Amino acid sequence: MAMLPSHEGIGIGGKLLCEVENWLKSEGCKRIWLTTDTNPKLRAYGFYRKQGWDDWKIEHGLRYMAKVLIE
Repeated sequence: MAMLPSHEGIGIGGKLLCEVENWLKSEGCKRIWLTTDTNPKLRAYGFYRKQGWDDWKIEHGLRYMAKVLIE
């Protein structure tokens, strides 16, 4: 998922991500993960952290982030 900078800050990305997370949870997914750039200064990293995602690992030039949906 990517958001144009001109469309940031109005909640579109957060709502889309929430819909995906809710769907995955309804399908029984307990833990989900995604990959993003390793640079924490990029806007995507801050966005995912704000949405409750945690750093998991950095491997093969990618940052893996994870989120627990069902404990």
